[in-house]
Amino acid sequence: INVGITIDSTVGKGTSMVMRLPLTLAIIQVLTVDAGSELYGIPLSTVIENIRVRTDDIKSIEGKEAIRIRDSVYPVVRLQRLVGSAASDNGSGWKYIVIMGIGEKKFGLLVDRLRGQEEIVMKSMGGHMKGTEGVAGACITGDGNVILILDVAGLIDALDRAYAKC
Repeated sequence: INVGITIDSTVGKGTSMVMRLPLTLAIIQVLTVDAGSELYGIPLSTVIENIRVRTDDIKSIEGKEAIRIRDSVYPVVRLQRLVGSAASDNGSGWKYIVIMGIGEKKFGLLVDRLRGQEEIVMKSMGGHMKGTEGVAGACITGDGNVILILDVAGLIDALDRAYAKC
């Protein structure tokens, strides 16, 4: 694999830089969020909006959680439950719903905290994460943390299967 950075500089003319990455890497923009004590990345291309809510704003409809935002009702998925993380309380009583969607399918992902937007280099996990729904890959952040990047299409498929059982 030919990986590297080539810098060509000529005085008075400028500098050009070429970065070569293997095809299994992708540069994407993500919204970083906390769920439990872990940090996750959500591709910004799937994020519609973020809303701060109180946990009692989330209602139960036929045993499934949902939230009404303006004139729409969205199913709610708790990221902590998806990833098997221990519940945590940020102390404020507030949580955040990230409304996400692909095509006509939309849902709210309940997270503890919004961190911000980052441009990251994502590495596909290939066979390492085989059978793990909802995970597209991983990256190492600038501060050395490893975060998982969520696969929104996989999450929507899992949500559709869960609601079909009702």
